[in-house]
Amino acid sequence: MHPHKHGRSITSQLLGLAIAPTLIMCLVLCAWLYGSRMREIDRDLDERGKLLAQALAETSRYGVMAGNLPSLQLTLEGLIASEGQITALEVLDEQWRRLAQAQTPSPGTGAVARFERPIRTLPLAVDLSEGLGMVGAVDAAKLARQATVGYVRVTLTKEPLVRAKRRDLLYASLFTAAAAVICGLIGLLIASRLRDPLKRGMGALREIRTGQYAVDLPADEPGELGELQRAIVDMAGALSTARHTLEAKVAARTVELQAAVDAARIANEERSQLIARSHAQIEEERERIARELHDELGSMLVALRLKAQHIAHLGQAGAPAVLADITRLAQELHESLTVLYGNARGLIEQLRPEMLDALGLREALSDMVRTYDTLHSDCHFSLAADTNFPELRGPEAIIAYRLVQEALTNVVKHSSATRAKVKLGIDRDSGLQIVVTDNGRGFDPESAGKGRLGLLGMRERLAVVGGAMNIKSGPEGSTFAFKIPLATDL
Repeated sequence: MHPHKHGRSITSQLLGLAIAPTLIMCLVLCAWLYGSRMREIDRDLDERGKLLAQALAETSRYGVMAGNLPSLQLTLEGLIASEGQITALEVLDEQWRRLAQAQTPSPGTGAVARFERPIRTLPLAVDLSEGLGMVGAVDAAKLARQATVGYVRVTLTKEPLVRAKRRDLLYASLFTAAAAVICGLIGLLIASRLRDPLKRGMGALREIRTGQYAVDLPADEPGELGELQRAIVDMAGALSTARHTLEAKVAARTVELQAAVDAARIANEERSQLIARSHAQIEEERERIARELHDELGSMLVALRLKAQHIAHLGQAGAPAVLADITRLAQELHESLTVLYGNARGLIEQLRPEMLDALGLREALSDMVRTYDTLHSDCHFSLAADTNFPELRGPEAIIAYRLVQEALTNVVKHSSATRAKVKLGIDRDSGLQIVVTDNGRGFDPESAGKGRLGLLGMRERLAVVGGAMNIKSGPEGSTFAFKIPLATDL
């Protein structure tokens, strides 16, 4: 993005730096001159008005006392004709009634000032106390005082003084403007000499910002501008070197990271294949052992039990003394074989649940839940499944069976729960869904996952088939949610 869109250019800033102070100085000086001249006018007008009012009061005294109003009128008109600042003159009696008045034909519209003075009689210089007889000293003092016999009012305008001062103000303003123009031209000259080096420096910085480090600036510029240009050139060279070095390091690091990623991916694939093969071999081995136990040991135990029953029946038909021992031994043999047969059945069930292959996942889990509910009376176990849940068998079914088995084992060992529920569901998109919930005391899934082999085994089983596990636990209980994708269509 071009820099002038963000703010003013160097040229405009230099012009402002050169012209703005001069313009401000010119305006301030003109305002000061104008203010000083206006204050002088006000002072002159005030002094002249007071003087004229005092003089008119003195000259009007005899006319007012003698009642010679025509003489007063002539005096006022002559004074207006001789003084251009006066716009109106008035002589008033002691009751402020007008006795004589004179004003200019065109009073104008400028600012005016009014001045008023009383007309007083002259003090008596004789001693009146001798000729007054019975009149006391107080009455004589009153007669000796000055008496006010009227008033004069003088109205002046500023226009003549403003016109007189306007020429001086104009000359001063022209002189100030000329000085300001000279200062501005000098500032423009200095700004033009600074503008070109700064523009070249800014252009070089823009090139550097876009990644072009081959900048060309003159190295013979004197002063700070030359130092700035040389610093920009040095910075561009250093940035170019650093960029090439960084690109080489990034390229080498990228190659190393890619090799590490490939190695990790291969190792992960091999690990997943190894885990899958190990689980498959374990299940195959369990199935083989269960089959052998069922086919060989189971049939042998059944035969022994039948023989023991036969001995017992034979003993019932023989002599009482011998037959009693035979019957007792046969009964003990029958009981031992029965216990042995039950243990063999339990071992077979642990290695490979026969009901899973015979009736499917739902029936096998139902039998497991009933077994847990029977063995652990302090906790009630239940199973809920969708009505359309299929009879699953195969690798996914055995993984689901082991996951539920491990989850219920955790409930018994660690949760102290009073209720546990297993819910089965099926979805054509996400596959098999299993949720195991309890109302136990809960645990921390993060810390427990690092130390419990059961949770690690769950994750490993799910990793084999690409499944997922979500654990939520708190003071109100725990929830295990499993998702197992199905390889075959339902």
